[in-house]
Amino acid sequence: KQVAFISNRDGAPALYVAPLDGEARKVSQDDSFIVMRPHWSHDGRHVHATRVGRREGTTAIQQAVRYDTKDGRVDVLTTLGDAVVDVRETDGGRALIVGETAGNAIRLLRRGADGTMERLSLPLVSEYQVAGDRVAYMQPDLRGLTLCELRTLQCEPVPVKIDDSARHDWLLTPDAIWYRAATRPDAIIRFDLATRRETWRGAFAPTAVGLSIAASPDGRTLLVTREAPVAIDLMLAPRAPR
Repeated sequence: KQVAFISNRDGAPALYVAPLDGEARKVSQDDSFIVMRPHWSHDGRHVHATRVGRREGTTAIQQAVRYDTKDGRVDVLTTLGDAVVDVRETDGGRALIVGETAGNAIRLLRRGADGTMERLSLPLVSEYQVAGDRVAYMQPDLRGLTLCELRTLQCEPVPVKIDDSARHDWLLTPDAIWYRAATRPDAIIRFDLATRRETWRGAFAPTAVGLSIAASPDGRTLLVTREAPVAIDLMLAPRAPR
């Protein structure tokens, strides 16, 4: 019933939360950091995200953070390091799948319920999604997706036509993969994981930059981001006294 998103409407890119039929509320308050890649927690109260900033004015850091959307409290997950690209819950919220910078790609790690970290025995990826106990990923310069069970790390290719041009335009849910068609930019497709075939196609496809598709837990509501028409803000600035 709520959507978490990033907007720079007040300056630096920050985290906002809004009901689908109501006003947005800013959750992240420290504008010295850029916030990106928000994901809801299993309990529906918290949002995990990555914040980007600098330490001591020179060293760039990317840290995982956890926002409480009720009271605005932020917990910085310092044990995950300073090179976090993305963080998502799995195992009913008891574990985290962490994407860590590895050159121009992403290394996948898992933090268990006991706090221990392990690198998953998977190749470096260019993008990934987590849903339940599955992870799907793309590899740099390769077309298509690979789907894995997180408990066993047994993997298989998925016959969907996704390449680097649509790297952010897809979503893994427990029963499907949603993606923008490579041959028809105006189409979005639902690929059913049980039948391994396309079961729905719609014309309202994403056109914006960044992670661009979200779905409600029951799969009945799909959200996509689209570029709005270019507009110019007019501002009245007081004239400085002479």
